[in-house]
Amino acid sequence: MTPSNPFIDLQKSYWTFNAAEKASLMQRYPAHLSWSERLRLHHLVCMELVQSGPAREALVGDQVSSETVSGETAELCKDILSQLIAPDSPYRPRYGMLWQLKEQDNPQRPPDLQGVLENPSLTHLGSLEYIRLNQQMEPLDIGFAAFDDVFVVGFSNPALYRAARIYFEDGRDEIVALPLLYGISWMTGKPYDTDGTMTRFIGHVELEGTKQRFGLGVGHQDLAVRREEGITLVGLGSLAQVMIALEMDDPRFEQKCRVRGLDPDQVRRDTQGQ
Repeated sequence: MTPSNPFIDLQKSYWTFNAAEKASLMQRYPAHLSWSERLRLHHLVCMELVQSGPAREALVGDQVSSETVSGETAELCKDILSQLIAPDSPYRPRYGMLWQLKEQDNPQRPPDLQGVLENPSLTHLGSLEYIRLNQQMEPLDIGFAAFDDVFVVGFSNPALYRAARIYFEDGRDEIVALPLLYGISWMTGKPYDTDGTMTRFIGHVELEGTKQRFGLGVGHQDLAVRREEGITLVGLGSLAQVMIALEMDDPRFEQKCRVRGLDPDQVRRDTQGQ
């Protein structure tokens, strides 16, 4: 009998639909939920989407599905989604820079990619899933670092749960484990969904009046970089470092500059002189 893996068990537990937890959060939705509670409700609704119907069929099937889901749960999902990607949300996409792993790496080299950064999965958006660790480096719980709260993420060697250090915009830093796979991958029973070799998207929702379409990620987690030339997907396992850029219209711009050791006035002068 294969021994239990506490990292996998924790991720499976988080990405399991819990009707009682959803009902409790819905009693305070939307006005009395924090941003993190809204994200958790969103995850529960996403998990409800894959309980039955086309999303369920695609999840346990052998194909990538572009089918759009519908119904009451899908409408709630779209309502929460529109809040989570809004300009005032910490989970909105942010401009960022990516460095990929190189055999002969130079820490001073320019980024390999830069542009508007997000996780392309409906579940993650502008956030990074991570596992908090105790002093023995054992898993404690799962958190989601909003890109708006992150300065830099440095990645260790590739692994199913990659060691990483997250530097937050409030001056904190934390050593964590980053799951290589989307959590619902463990539900499919398909080896190709859990061996890190591929990514597929199912259970799509589309926001009315926009061209924005989101699907649930299954398999290897990706980050998406949107540029004028188009969108580039980069596997989480290939990254060495991610940095989130400053935004001068950010209400926390001056605080973030100081955490990074920068003079906010000088940054403004440099930016305006470009």
